[in-house]
Amino acid sequence: MKKLKNLNGVEILTANQQKEIKGGIDQYHCYAPISKDQCTAVGGKWNTFQNMCIVEIGSELCG
Repeated sequence: MKKLKNLNGVEILTANQQKEIKGGIDQYHCYAPISKDQCTAVGGKWNTFQNMCIVEIGSELCG
């Protein structure tokens, strides 16, 4: 099976793989349920399509 990649060339995990990484998008990032201002403050990236903040895995902000 061909691995999917997002626009940044990062592999996108399947739904089951994402469940293994709680709240995960890929091996390195997750969505954090915080506001856009908080996202900027913690150095996250705002995803305008999901209206959610993307932070690195390992952050206590990962859902």
